[in-house]
Amino acid sequence: MGQIDDIDTAKRVRSGELRGLSLGTDCVQDEAGNTLSRKQKELSVCEEGRRTGTWITHIGNKQVHEVACFSARQGVCAEPSRYVEKITHHSVH
Repeated sequence: MGQIDDIDTAKRVRSGELRGLSLGTDCVQDEAGNTLSRKQKELSVCEEGRRTGTWITHIGNKQVHEVACFSARQGVCAEPSRYVEKITHHSVH
């Protein structure tokens, strides 16, 4: 769960203007280009996140965004990754 302390930003989230989440990731690589570590360094609100499923879904206890699966194969939606699942269930107060 997250909290927005800036009053103007919180108003923009509540109005629906800002509902996306932008993730800043820090990657450390060795000289051969192999990833040694990957850590989340920043989480920002924006109009629309670049990554799939990065939305503010709840404000307080009220759901304000739902992802529907209209083009599912055989009527079954693909399971979201654990990473996306964790990010999309943040709330804003």
